[in-house]
Amino acid sequence: MSLGQVLAGNSVQNGTQALGLVHEGIARNILEYDASLLGENLIALLKRTLELNFAKVAPFSFSIDTNTEKDEKLQASRSL
Repeated sequence: MSLGQVLAGNSVQNGTQALGLVHEGIARNILEYDASLLGENLIALLKRTLELNFAKVAPFSFSIDTNTEKDEKLQASRSL
């Protein structure tokens, strides 16, 4: 994945670890956003497919685990 930025160019002035953390955060945000958009479209596709094959479709949810949460235990407790 390319973020369109050059990490090495500013490393002397700002520090490589700090810039690396910024890049990691941006990449995580992009991943989560893409997963969200993909999930929404997959829900629509699955729902339409089920409607074509079954008379009554039960409500369902679908999510893509990007494994980017800082607190997995907190997220798991929220989904119950």
